[in-house]
Amino acid sequence: MAMLKLQRSWRKLRGLLETDESAFANYKKACEAKVQLGCSNLGTLYENGLGVKRDPKKAIEIYKDSCNSGGTQACYHLGNAYRKGEIVKQDYYLAMEAYTNACNAGDLPKLRKYRCYV
Repeated sequence: MAMLKLQRSWRKLRGLLETDESAFANYKKACEAKVQLGCSNLGTLYENGLGVKRDPKKAIEIYKDSCNSGGTQACYHLGNAYRKGEIVKQDYYLAMEAYTNACNAGDLPKLRKYRCYV
């Protein structure tokens, strides 16, 4: 949740996206263009119901597709979802698998607490 607040603050400061609805439209376009960070952010909007009806299943679907395409942020979010068990059934094996995918793609700063060293 803190990361989401930080993203909102950043958007307001930068003036890039004025509303959650415009964020949804822009992230959807980015994801359709296979921009992995856009997909990860789109999944976050679905997960939290920002600018779109809350749909955790759609969020997980987006995270999985993006993670499988090399999206490190999506792998991180997918790992968190499985680790916490709030929007999907808790599964530590799948969580570590997602974190490992992010590690292998080189997203070390977020994953140091999981002892991810390439």
